[in-house]
Amino acid sequence: MLKGFKKTAKVNRSLRLFTGLLLCGLAISNTHAAKFQLEKRQSIGLEFKQFAHSSPSIDHNQDGSLIWQGNYRLSWQNDRGQLANELTIAPIIRYNSQDHERSKVDFKSLSWTKIEPNWELRTGIRTISWRTTEAVNLVDIINQADASANIDDEDKLGQAMVNWVWLNDHFSFELLALPFFRERIFPGDDARLRGVYSIDTDRPEYASKAENKRLDAAMRFVLLLDQWEIAISHFSGTSREPILFLTDPQLAELRPFYPVIEQTGLQIEYATDNWLWKLEAITRNGFTLPSQFLSGLPSAMPSRYSAAVAGFEVSLPPLFNPDYDYSLLTEYLWDQRRGEALANDLFIGLRIGFNDLQGSELLLGSIIDLDRQEYLTFIEHSYRNNSNGKIDLTVRLFDAPGNASSRALETDFFELHNDDYIALSYTQYF
Repeated sequence: MLKGFKKTAKVNRSLRLFTGLLLCGLAISNTHAAKFQLEKRQSIGLEFKQFAHSSPSIDHNQDGSLIWQGNYRLSWQNDRGQLANELTIAPIIRYNSQDHERSKVDFKSLSWTKIEPNWELRTGIRTISWRTTEAVNLVDIINQADASANIDDEDKLGQAMVNWVWLNDHFSFELLALPFFRERIFPGDDARLRGVYSIDTDRPEYASKAENKRLDAAMRFVLLLDQWEIAISHFSGTSREPILFLTDPQLAELRPFYPVIEQTGLQIEYATDNWLWKLEAITRNGFTLPSQFLSGLPSAMPSRYSAAVAGFEVSLPPLFNPDYDYSLLTEYLWDQRRGEALANDLFIGLRIGFNDLQGSELLLGSIIDLDRQEYLTFIEHSYRNNSNGKIDLTVRLFDAPGNASSRALETDFFELHNDDYIALSYTQYF
């Protein structure tokens, strides 16, 4: 387990300089504050995961985690009574019974925000969400995914940044400078949901000579027009998604390579009556392996490719209970690289809102690979049993017909076909 904490300590040391920049920003902020307000929220959670089948390489079928999170926000006004500054600190501590890569001490946020009527300056470690669609989020690239926490890439690591935003009622424009790149955290060698190959995260390769110290940059423009929300973004820097290449077939071990990419993204939402139409699309250049790493691969990867997700969410009439809200979700997932995962897939889901004070919700869905007839089916249910407690239930089923020799090199879900699981967690807020 010490291995995971040593990696976290290494990241934290690299962020000391940035924390100093945050404190300098606080020092030069308005010193004539008229009013301070402190908001604090903490939670402790227990998670248990049970796998339905035994794994040929892992000797356990259960997994447990203990998570503590804090969220502290200090805000203060200027001498005119306007909100002028915010300091947010959101630490997280997680211990996992089986996987040292899931055990960590980290920050979701450690940031200061300077607030003016038409612009904001945000400095520190933050988590930014650029999400529109349901099944996959192609444009959401600022924060690194924590693949050890969940396979859907929705759990993110905090990213150091300087973020300037200009905004009004009709549009917003933001610029981001992103120092201190963070490597992706994968499930460890003793973890379930890691697939056939182990991943050597101790020896990553980088396209940039600066490696994880490269300064990345991004921008985003959002237009709000009646029922339309349109966002155009561009990212230039080290890819948050590594390319995994095989070093030695006999070792069954993959190493991550982080290329330098240029990614332009488009997001559109259009709301009309009971319909919400959604689109995410990207074009990405530079996402390829250098020639020295191509040995053993079937073909060179294209330097530039495009991908998109498009679909809708529509409100349905009452089906079984008139007190509940029902919504049908449908999305098509396309990738120009047809050999990649989620390149020609269909997502279908049903969302049920229970209209209670606890905000309970149930999502049933399936991602269908149209080329290989494979399925990822899931159930996600969230329920607050009182004002300070929440219960989450997650079920994931991986259906991939065939055997290892016929499917291992061309599959979305075959490597996980033994990893069907049910996860139950309880979170107490205080």
